[in-house]
Amino acid sequence: DGGSGVPGGSTTPTDCRSGIEVRLLVDATGATSGVSVPYLYGELDYLRELNETGGIQGCPIRFEYEDYGYDINRAQKIYDTWKASRTWDKIVAIFGFGSGDTLQLAPAAKIDQKPLISASYFGGLASPGPIDINVSVPELNGTQPFSESSFPTHLTSDGFPYNFFAGTDYSTGIRIAMFHVKTAGGKRVGFFHCDQPYCTGPIPAGR
Repeated sequence: DGGSGVPGGSTTPTDCRSGIEVRLLVDATGATSGVSVPYLYGELDYLRELNETGGIQGCPIRFEYEDYGYDINRAQKIYDTWKASRTWDKIVAIFGFGSGDTLQLAPAAKIDQKPLISASYFGGLASPGPIDINVSVPELNGTQPFSESSFPTHLTSDGFPYNFFAGTDYSTGIRIAMFHVKTAGGKRVGFFHCDQPYCTGPIPAGR
């Protein structure tokens, strides 16, 4: 926090004249702009409210945002530009958005030790440490009469201790949904999903 504190007392930053620097990515022109732009407005409203009420411990928050158009290569170029800037050492957090840009940038954020806060709830991003496990996942065949079998699934995560998101990860969410189906007396559920990691990742947990 840039200062010294006493238990039960207050902590005062030694110098915050230059402010607290944060950077934000938004998909203003791409496939998820209908969701991303309102999400950005919420972030900006909160940052402005913080500044209007004294900042963080009296330090103003300075922020900039860039449109990456839901293009992970564009997101990487923006990140690299921020990293090459003279303010890089003062940037305390980066706000991403989707799973694509977050999966692209999370490894670099870990190396650079920059907190990356996004709206991606992909379960692999939730682990602070490396994961490499095999689990047995049940599956039904596609024709009647249905029969169930199990097949091994290899799950991995490089571990992302600097990645954060505010919601429940997709794998936990689908388990909650399946628990609700079971307690409500449901017998059969079909899964339809895209082929991206944030779509395929939760399916073993749901099964």
